[in-house]
Amino acid sequence: MFPLNRRGLSLYLVIFTLVIVSILAFSSHFVALESLQKFRRSAESSRSYLLARSAIACVIGRIQEGLHDPNSEISKTLLSENLKAGTFLNLDLSPLEKLVNETREAKTLKATAMIASIAQLDPLNLGLQTGGLDSAERQCDLQIEASSKVGPAETFLKEIRELRIVHLMPGILGKFSLFVKNTGNDPYAYNKYANTINGWPDDRVLPTNQTLPIILKNGGELDEGTLEIEDPESFKKRGYVYFGGGPISLNLTCGNDEMYGEFFHFTGISDTPTIPGYFEQSPPPYFTHPPDFSLRHPQKVNTDKVFAPDFAYCLKYVVQGFFTTDSNGQNMNFDDRMAVDFPGPSTNLNEKMESSIFHLYGTKSACCPTLVLGDVRRRYAEYAGVLIEATGNTKRDAILTYVRQTTKTMDQLPPFPPSVPAATGGDLSPEISVFTDPGTTYKELFGNDDTYKAFMCHLVEEPYLRSHDFLYYKGKDFFEPRKSFFGDNGTAKIQTTFTLPFHQNLNRSKPFFQEGNLDSLPTDFLLAKATYRVPDGKSFFSRFQDKGKLKMDCIVSIIGSADEPVEFPPDTIIEKAGIVIVENGNIRISGMAPGPEPDQIQVFVALRGNIELDLLRTSELKAILIALNGTIVNRQPNLGLGLIGSLAVGTFQPNTFPAGGKIVYDSISDPSGQSWGIFYRAFVSDFSMKVTRN
Repeated sequence: MFPLNRRGLSLYLVIFTLVIVSILAFSSHFVALESLQKFRRSAESSRSYLLARSAIACVIGRIQEGLHDPNSEISKTLLSENLKAGTFLNLDLSPLEKLVNETREAKTLKATAMIASIAQLDPLNLGLQTGGLDSAERQCDLQIEASSKVGPAETFLKEIRELRIVHLMPGILGKFSLFVKNTGNDPYAYNKYANTINGWPDDRVLPTNQTLPIILKNGGELDEGTLEIEDPESFKKRGYVYFGGGPISLNLTCGNDEMYGEFFHFTGISDTPTIPGYFEQSPPPYFTHPPDFSLRHPQKVNTDKVFAPDFAYCLKYVVQGFFTTDSNGQNMNFDDRMAVDFPGPSTNLNEKMESSIFHLYGTKSACCPTLVLGDVRRRYAEYAGVLIEATGNTKRDAILTYVRQTTKTMDQLPPFPPSVPAATGGDLSPEISVFTDPGTTYKELFGNDDTYKAFMCHLVEEPYLRSHDFLYYKGKDFFEPRKSFFGDNGTAKIQTTFTLPFHQNLNRSKPFFQEGNLDSLPTDFLLAKATYRVPDGKSFFSRFQDKGKLKMDCIVSIIGSADEPVEFPPDTIIEKAGIVIVENGNIRISGMAPGPEPDQIQVFVALRGNIELDLLRTSELKAILIALNGTIVNRQPNLGLGLIGSLAVGTFQPNTFPAGGKIVYDSISDPSGQSWGIFYRAFVSDFSMKVTRN
């Protein structure tokens, strides 16, 4: 019995074991299936969430890309002055369709972007009081909503992020080739004993004391012959010069040399000569009208057949444009003491020349194309001359003499020279001498002493804008003044300053100058435009420089240190330009090379320091340099300045660039220029201010 019973128990045990194993197997399968379903739901939920996040990233990318094109739909929307809260942005989100098709079990993916609120970028610091606020620059709350569905999993995200719209140029200061906030109390601070009438080093001055001029020249659109046609709006394309608002008198050196600023002027004589022209060997067509040789005198000594039976004499102003003083401030031209090299080489040079270190570049079609703001006056001599027309065809064949400045009567003046060489521009060869009869006298030409004194060489001091006023508003074949932007009633007025309206994007309630007080800009006026902030130069270069190439396309604030400058090495290549703002300390620039895109111009701003130039390995720098609470420091005084862009500083020392140089205004930074629209950028914050997720 017992063995039989044990066999039955074993059977029960086997059956029980099989039941337990079956239960365990079924339970494991159920758990595994449930885990698989949970994993699948989790994967679908993750893919759905990632798709929604991708949609938000796509929205941000499309906004940033859109502002690179001024003609895009997003640019027209975000830069419109009518932009309002509640505006939905029309974005091309076609990449989301491809993303859905490539995602397993994805069904839908949508996104929208709406402007929730709008505010200006720090109106106080960016120039509300000065008129320099760009109304297109904004700080917005951007509401982005994204929804996606993968399988049964749905995700809805709503985020509020800061959207900042900024411009990569300095706005108000982009109009200037030179802006000096404070020039001190000396109106003659920028006049130096250092160069000759032609702008070359004066060899009577020690080389260590020689100072060559810095030429201020327009660039950009003005180099394309804009001034050859009458365009009343062309003044908007010019670069401006501002000398601190105080009285400044510049003694001009011109020398009829294109390399050194303004040309001599060649004008007709009158009681009040006001119509400038040019002295050239080949006058332009609009200045070929023959002068009125009002006095004809039969000659006895000139008998060659090349001479006409009657000589014609005319009194004309032959030169305008240069003035200098001696160490006592007296006119060195008094009693013919000033030596000049026109029309022949000068002799007996006993005085040093004092000339302005700033010269405005001019050509025959565009004299002084840079506009000077403020109470700036130019001083020069007007040289009257007795011209000879010897061949009977009204051309000027010789200059008999200058009508020198003197306190003597005509009877006390030395006689006319017995002969003079033929002048260029006439019919006679230079080696031919033109003789005067002994009976030719000053009284015969002038009549009385008062007439002589009215026409003799004298000093002119006038606002700089007078030259611009007449020289620009000329007709095709004449030099008569016409109604201009600065003048009225058909004639141009002499003015010391003027006002201009801002570009439509800038604050319309203020004019450009005078009431818009540019020298009252606050210290941190550009800091509100910054889109990134880093502690020092090392952090900046690690983020924005790659193998010597600077790739910014943004505005970066560097906290910096007063003890160590932020230095840009000489091998720096500008691939994507922007604005570098150093809050503390100096910016040292050792070199800068252009990248593949010609419209890139780098802006350097030292808020509380100086701009240091150490350009030993390069002769030219394309940049905008701003240090409104500092100055420009030249670490290579033997080298001249070669700046394409503009310079804006708090102070400018006269001996900063003893080797001279040039500042060429680039209209790419002009708020009224055609290129302005391509430099707006959109930046969306990396972190959300508010997140909603279902």
